[in-house]
Amino acid sequence: MSADQSILSKAGRGNPQRALMLLIGLPITAFLAFGVALALDYPRDRYGMIGMALLTMVVALIPVILDQARPAERRHILLTLYCLLFIGHFCLPIFTQYAIVTMPTDPPGVTYADLFPADVMAGQTVALIGLVSFLLGYALLPSQLSDQDIERRKSRDWSPVVILIVGVMMLVLGLVFTVSRTLGLIPAVLGSGVTSTIASSIIFGNVLLTVAALRNRSRVAWIMLFIAVPISTVLGFFTGSKRAALIFPAVVFFTSMLLGGRLRARWIVVGTMTLALLYPASEFYREDILQNYTLTIVEALSDPTYTLGVLSDFFSSSRPGRYLSDGLVFTAARIDGVGIESVIVRDTPSVSPFQRGRTLGLFFVAFVPRLLWPSKPEITLGQWITDTYGSGPQISSYTGPTFIGDLYLNFGVASVVIGMLLIGALLRLFQTRFLGPHPTAVGILAVIIVIAQFHIKQIGSAANVMASTVFALAPLFLVYIAVPYFVRGKAPPTVPNWSEQVDSGSDSAF
Repeated sequence: MSADQSILSKAGRGNPQRALMLLIGLPITAFLAFGVALALDYPRDRYGMIGMALLTMVVALIPVILDQARPAERRHILLTLYCLLFIGHFCLPIFTQYAIVTMPTDPPGVTYADLFPADVMAGQTVALIGLVSFLLGYALLPSQLSDQDIERRKSRDWSPVVILIVGVMMLVLGLVFTVSRTLGLIPAVLGSGVTSTIASSIIFGNVLLTVAALRNRSRVAWIMLFIAVPISTVLGFFTGSKRAALIFPAVVFFTSMLLGGRLRARWIVVGTMTLALLYPASEFYREDILQNYTLTIVEALSDPTYTLGVLSDFFSSSRPGRYLSDGLVFTAARIDGVGIESVIVRDTPSVSPFQRGRTLGLFFVAFVPRLLWPSKPEITLGQWITDTYGSGPQISSYTGPTFIGDLYLNFGVASVVIGMLLIGALLRLFQTRFLGPHPTAVGILAVIIVIAQFHIKQIGSAANVMASTVFALAPLFLVYIAVPYFVRGKAPPTVPNWSEQVDSGSDSAF
């Protein structure tokens, strides 16, 4: 049995009976959950929010459950991840924030918003419309790979040696560039898009090493992973970024998930608990060590004894129960997307007029180098959202509008429907083009980019997230073109036309 077959056998075959039972139990569970909410005696004006959250969860979980009926190699992992993250952004905050607090209240990172239950329900309704539109866009673009497509895909895959070499090169390039940028050796004139793309090579190097370790059983790759992941995680933590600290071990799990075709529930629990445990320490480090003591990242790293001593005092003075509860609350607030989206739905166009495509057009502006356009406007909308809908221009803060909020900013519900239809269709193309039976190393790497840049950042502005995804995919395409020249001394195989992948095949989404 090959390594690929071994991994897939562990993931298991499709289980239609189990999927059917879960589908039957889903609405029953939702009704029982609503009954529990009634028994908890929430204020009456909260039951509408709770009911809408449960309805949205049911809609989002239907494709996730249906996916369990498929064989592992044909599961729609990108769709499953998107739906689960959608629940995290637009459903869970209702239970952790809005159903239990005195209203009116403010969403995280925003003041003077004064959200009432009716405002949140309006935001939930638009979010549900966006989710349904997304699922329709995904389902209405049926596509599948033929046997010839799969054989061509296998012939294009890199050899184990090439995967290992390219992975090591990306890892070294990313480490060198990340350290250089931290030390201030990289000129800012290059622009954040270019610098962040090159620095992200460290992530993609870890992905390729994971492919070599799991699929090709490379001992060298295993050794390098055991060295690279902890170092990358520690460096990420000391930059003050929780994402930078968690992304490196996360991509190892994501790559394993893509190779096996299965997302395990315990991974979600472990990931959530890890984020909850990391959040208070990361916030303390960033606010109390870097900001209060006005230390730069380089200064904090140059005296690790002092930095670790301060962190140790923080841990020893924290009560475990309070620490964990604070971490869970902070995590829930961090992923809250329904709050600011509800503010945007309520206050557009009364506070700010519809943007008529302005914020979406920033996608094209992102590709103009700041070197050529020094006065290029900011692609991110965080500060503008805070100034317009949040705390006002006197507060330096960044509040992501979410994809749905950004789409609503432009033409209201109409742009939410059209935009989410297109996003659903785009994600279906990624799923078909890069995943399915025998995904190549390049395909897995491309999917990790989509997950890291598109899925995880869907509470940001649409133009910025889309542009970041393209920026990250561009060097991968260049590597795909270049590797065959160095390995075989000839041109790479012709890149297949995406339109050839779209047909009326039976591998539908639902």
